[in-house]
Amino acid sequence: FTDHVIIAFDFLEIDCWDGVGTNGPDTFGITIEGDAGLVEHINFGGFDTGIEETYRDGVSDQGIEWSIESESFATSPQGFLQYNDQTHHVLITVPPTFFCDNGNGTVQLTLQWTLTGTIDEFAGFDNFHVVACATSDAPAICPQPEADRI
Repeated sequence: FTDHVIIAFDFLEIDCWDGVGTNGPDTFGITIEGDAGLVEHINFGGFDTGIEETYRDGVSDQGIEWSIESESFATSPQGFLQYNDQTHHVLITVPPTFFCDNGNGTVQLTLQWTLTGTIDEFAGFDNFHVVACATSDAPAICPQPEADRI
């Protein structure tokens, strides 16, 4: 049985993200949908080329835990313009209440961003991992998903 699902990936903040300032907001977030009929929208907030983001975390209204750990500014630009690019490691833990209603064990993730003003921002996503985690002492909430569903 699956105790929780971990989703991990890198979000690449490329070129001129303006945060929530004058030319913003430039924000990034996700929507997670599970077969239990639950939908959760999580806004990770504004990202700003001029600020070296470090760490942020939270827990959604429906118990999804998330954290973002950011690297220092890239030493060489990842994008097309001469701005401070940054890689953010995103880690999301989805509880079983999201994916165990009808036994399908499915979770759908949608990436979302809001870019305002001059469109000189770019985003990249890399190193996606989705892992169904089981623990020996977890209650039998739903059946173990088949390997091809992970």
